Amino acid sequence: MPDPVRDNALAKPRLRPIEAIPVEDGRIALRDPAGYSEQVLAVTRPMAFLLQFFDGEHSFDRIAAKGKEALGQAIPLSDLRAAAVALDEAGFLDSPSFRKRKGALEREFRTRKTRAPFHAGRSYPASASAFRDFHRDLLGNGAPAGDAGAIRAAIAPHIEISLGKDAYAAVYRRLRGAERPGRVVILGTSHMGLEHAFALTLKPYETPLGTLPADGAVVDRLVAACGEGVLQDEIRHRTEHTIEFQAVLLHGLWSDAPPRIVPVLCGFSHAELHGERERKIARFAEALAEAVSDGVPTLFLASVDFAHIGPRYGDPRGPTSKDLDDLRRHEAGMSALLARRDAEGFHRAIAQTQDGTRVCGFPALYTMLRTLREGTGEPVAYGQAKMDDQGSVVSFGGMVYR
Repeated sequence: MPDPVRDNALAKPRLRPIEAIPVEDGRIALRDPAGYSEQVLAVTRPMAFLLQFFDGEHSFDRIAAKGKEALGQAIPLSDLRAAAVALDEAGFLDSPSFRKRKGALEREFRTRKTRAPFHAGRSYPASASAFRDFHRDLLGNGAPAGDAGAIRAAIAPHIEISLGKDAYAAVYRRLRGAERPGRVVILGTSHMGLEHAFALTLKPYETPLGTLPADGAVVDRLVAACGEGVLQDEIRHRTEHTIEFQAVLLHGLWSDAPPRIVPVLCGFSHAELHGERERKIARFAEALAEAVSDGVPTLFLASVDFAHIGPRYGDPRGPTSKDLDDLRRHEAGMSALLARRDAEGFHRAIAQTQDGTRVCGFPALYTMLRTLREGTGEPVAYGQAKMDDQGSVVSFGGMVYR
């Protein structure tokens, strides 16, 4: 049945920032990285090509003309309208219906006293008993790894736990054997980027075992030092997994007396480290170091992955065995920079290749290196996970600082 209101709104459809992933049958899967929609739509490659013209400037007639010119075939207007309706129903278009959806989800997040476990039941079990079994299986029942004593900081993956389980286990076994901190600053990558480079929240993180309390005093100190802007993008915490994965694993490790957490999403690129943006990032790192210098034993935990290569991430082909060996050697060099807390050397290494391997953990790692005043890193894990049938790969690792 015709819908005049929707037809008018979609006369020049505008696609939101949507992730496009090649899949095995030659189609392109579309998903919303911001998490306002949990749907996945698969479209043909010709339709995926046409989506670049869903920019709010082109009518269906103009999109069809562009398609005929580039693809050499007539594009039925009915197909374009049907695609626009399907995209809108999925929440992928910037439209009145999407803004209504977005507003409702953001109001729900703001009114909650806690941050709900968005990935429970998908990336890890939702029930307490099943999660305890999951956590025990991940870490094993052997003696804690590494030396006793305090760990100042750690680097852990944020790839799906099932794909990076050996690296997660290597880090968390060492944390299990170390002195328990009273506070954990979790520095996680914001995959959507952030207007103010950092996003804090005062909300405790729910886990299958209850609630991991937030350290409101530290957050308040950071807001006082850096301004209210660091709370402006708090909504990014709603679906981002980078802090959630570490929160649930930490809670499983120390469920009897969990530490307070400071959840910090980091969202900036190597290219932004100049001018006022760089000064704000440096100011935040200095303020964070000062905010935790109150005598409470503090662990910094960077939740990061390394390279993202292959068709899924924009490369024309998947990496060869030689490519992966070269990547391993390259990242061993990067690991050495991380181990000695060389923030500027790490930045230069990323900038020299224009972040050619798409190290999504850069902002969290750089922030940790700028904040951490002492300690030498010990690499404890490295891995490369195949992400799809196209040969795309994500690399990751683990490190502890004493």
